[in-house]
Formats: sequence, C-alpha cells, structure tokens
Amino acid sequence: MVRRQLILSGVLLLLVGAVVLVHDRAYRRHSPAAELEDQLHRDIHTGMTRAEIEAYLNRVGIAHTYVEKFDKGKSLERTVVALIPDRSTGLEIVRTDVQIRFTLDEAGRLTNYDVKELLTGP
Repeated sequence: MVRRQLILSGVLLLLVGAVVLVHDRAYRRHSPAAELEDQLHRDIHTGMTRAEIEAYLNRVGIAHTYVEKFDKGKSLERTVVALIPDRSTGLEIVRTDVQIRFTLDEAGRLTNYDVKELLTGP
C-alpha cells in the first residue's frame, strides 16, 4: 500500500514537472517583453519628445510616470518610467511585469529606451 502511494506520488511529480517545463518553454517563445520591444521598435524613435512618448503610452493604455530628478543618483533623471503588470490569469508561481524606461536628454528628447521583465514570486 505504501509502495503504491510512493509510486503514484512520483508519477504525479513527474507529470507536474513536465507541465511546468512545457509551459516555461512556450512562455519564452512568447515573452511579453519581446513582443513589446517589437512594437516599440516600430512606434518609438530617438528624438521624440516627452509629450509624444506620453501620448503614445496613453494611447496604448500603459501606465507611466516621469522622474525629473532622482536623489539616489542620475540613473533615473529625466526618465519616463512605464509599467505593464502581469496579465496572466493562470496559476503561475512567478509573476512577470514589464518595465520600460525612456531616457531623455536635457532638451527633453528621447535618447534611448530599455525594456526589462521584472519577476516576482518565491
């Protein structure tokens, strides 16, 4: 009886592991950050103004804020920071939000942007 329960538990663990592995591989092929980078590459260009960037983010429904000065260093000065929360509805253990940082020069024009996945969970 105990041996049968151990075997069933082992089979169940292997099955759960296989499902997690397949889901992980499928997720990597359809990463939200990769899809967003493709979209930004088409729509956002160096030299755009802060107003143009914020209008774009408003139009596509992405929450954002602007940081003019940052007391802890220059890494966030003149930066539009946008965050897209994880929209999955499954039973994921790890949550994946996507952050975009648009860095502006002294004239308020876009110099570059960075897209990063923020993973939270155990």
